Amino acid sequence: AGAGFELGLLALLAGQDELADRAFAFAARNGSGHAIAARLRRCAETGTRPAGLVEQGQALARAGHPLAAALVEPVKALPETEDEAGSFVSLTELGDLSLDGLTPRGQADVLSDAPRLTRFPAALPAVACDYLAAGAAPLLQPAQIFDPQTGQTRADPYRTSLTATLSDGAMDLALWGIKSVMAGLSGCHYAQGEPLSVLVYRPGEEYRAHFDFMVDDGARASADLAARGQRIATSLVRLNEGFTGGATAFPRLDIKWDQGVIGDGFSFANVDAQGEPDKRTLHSGEPVTAGMKILASLWLRERA
Repeated sequence: AGAGFELGLLALLAGQDELADRAFAFAARNGSGHAIAARLRRCAETGTRPAGLVEQGQALARAGHPLAAALVEPVKALPETEDEAGSFVSLTELGDLSLDGLTPRGQADVLSDAPRLTRFPAALPAVACDYLAAGAAPLLQPAQIFDPQTGQTRADPYRTSLTATLSDGAMDLALWGIKSVMAGLSGCHYAQGEPLSVLVYRPGEEYRAHFDFMVDDGARASADLAARGQRIATSLVRLNEGFTGGATAFPRLDIKWDQGVIGDGFSFANVDAQGEPDKRTLHSGEPVTAGMKILASLWLRERA
C-alpha cells in the first residue's frame, strides 16, 4: 500500500493523473491513510466521490490524520459513484520517469529579472502539498538557530514559526519527487538542495527581514561555504489556503508574494549575475493575521 501511494504521487507529479488515481484507489483499499487523503483531495477536484470514501475519511480523522477532517467536508455533498478497486501501478507503466524529469506544472511569471523573482501558479498538485504538510506535522518544533558562541542551538530571534526539517534519510520517493520539482523552480538540480523544510506560521508569527545567502564567519558558515558554495536560490511552495497576511515581502524591490492558492510556487535568486550576495534580496515573512500559513521551503546551493 505504501509503495502504491508513492508511485501514485510520482505519477501525479509527472502529469499522469489517471495512473495516479488508479494507484491511490489500490493503496487506499489496502490500508494507506495517505492514499485515502489523496482520494479525498482528488474527488474535491474532479467533482465526484466513490462510495465509502467519506466514511474512510472520517475514520482517518478519528485516527489522528491532521488534514482528514478538513478534506472530508467538501466531498460530502458530491454525487456518489461506484468505487473502483484500482490496481498496483508498476514502474513499467510509469514509463521513462526519473526525478530529473519532474517539472513544475504552472507557467512561470517573472516578477523581477535582477535579482530574479519568479512565481509559478500550481507548481505542485494539492495532493503533494497535503502529503508534505501531514508528514511534517509530527516533526514541527519552534524555529532555532545555531549559536557559534556557545555551540548550542537557541530560539531564532528573527523567526517565530514552527519548523520541520526533513533529512535525506527521512525522504521517500514521493518526497524526493516534491524536492525535485521545488529545485526546478530555481533552475537547480535536487542534489543542490539543502534538507527540505516545512514552516508553520500562526496568527502574529513572522520571519523578520533577513537574507538567505550565507556570510563568512570564520567558523561553521565558512566551512559550509567551502564545502558546498553559496546558497544561490530559494524555492517556496504554499501548502495550504485559508489564512490572511503572511506575505513574502521584498522591501528594496517593492515586491510581495501575497496571493495564490495551495500548490503555488515562488523562487528567488540570492546572488547577482557574478555570484555575489545580492543585498536587494532582503525579504521578510510578514505576520499572519488570521488562520495558519503552511509553507515548504528549499535552499539551493552552488554545488551538490
